[in-house]
Amino acid sequence: MTHVEAVLFDLGGTLIKTACIPKIIKKILSLYGIERSLSEIECAYRKAESKVTLKDYRLPYMKFWAKWNKMILLELNVTRNIEVLSRLIVELWWDHADVKLYPDVEETIRQLKEKKIKMGIVTNGFKKDVDEVLKRVRLPKVFDAIVGVDSVAKPKPHKEIFLIAVKKLAVKPFQTLFIGDSIEMDYIGATEAGLNALLIDRGNYVQRSDIARIRHLTEVINYI
Repeated sequence: MTHVEAVLFDLGGTLIKTACIPKIIKKILSLYGIERSLSEIECAYRKAESKVTLKDYRLPYMKFWAKWNKMILLELNVTRNIEVLSRLIVELWWDHADVKLYPDVEETIRQLKEKKIKMGIVTNGFKKDVDEVLKRVRLPKVFDAIVGVDSVAKPKPHKEIFLIAVKKLAVKPFQTLFIGDSIEMDYIGATEAGLNALLIDRGNYVQRSDIARIRHLTEVINYI
């Protein structure tokens, strides 16, 4: 691996963990007396997800998420006050997401800072959500670049989102190491954009010789 000058991280599943999406939606709907099973919500979410287009990512923050939530609600046969409810889900989301930092994150960041490695985040979330999450886990000023899907209107694994982050850090793709928990979105997306990549596989689920992976985030130091 070429000398690494910058490390980019995925956010969810890599730096932070949250309650699963169906559980968050279920909690919020329950506040308004709407009860659906987790399996029903999971199915509705997947159907809505399949309908999201690249054009949708150009929408403003609230319009994007409200549209997605509205599709979920329609799949769940929830039509009463649907416009209001679709926005309330957005507004209440992080209060019910149970956001936590993985235990190995702070030590990893400390060691990278000691080595003067530039750091950034690349995520398919919106930057507004990233800022909110980092505030909640008390990591508001750690990263040199944060690139959300609203920066490029093309989510991972499209190469553009990775290259924008690399440009913001003023390094070259081959000098950059990307770490994420998804083979398709993170590992393949990053390598096809010319970055080095590691898969964070804390549960030891992936058994593939063609994937460079780590079990603990602090192992990234071995690749610097």
